[in-house]
Amino acid sequence: MDLGVAGQFIAEATGEFALVVRTDGGVEVRVESDFTVSGNRGTVTYSPDTITDSTVFNWLVGKRIIAAVVDDAGALTMTLADGTKISVPPDEEFEAWTLAGPGARKIVSMPGGELTVFSGDK
Repeated sequence: MDLGVAGQFIAEATGEFALVVRTDGGVEVRVESDFTVSGNRGTVTYSPDTITDSTVFNWLVGKRIIAAVVDDAGALTMTLADGTKISVPPDEEFEAWTLAGPGARKIVSMPGGELTVFSGDK
């Protein structure tokens, strides 16, 4: 599933006991499970247990998203123009990630990887 955020730029990236990425297109991606960031800086795996508001993700700000897709298992992969990849596997016990926006659209990776999609349409 293509999440429809290709071409948007990361406007904010914070650690709030999760990775929170906000785009210039009004989309927020919140990662609340283990995830991996790989690219020129190497590969680092993060856990919500170790992310605090002082964890630095601001180096992602200004980067263009070239793809954000979810595979059949519910794993999210965001690819940035500089080659950086943010990979979030499904979590068996918790909601691994949530995408909100634009507007009332919301996609939630439920425990086990099943997706729940709210279109925002009434």
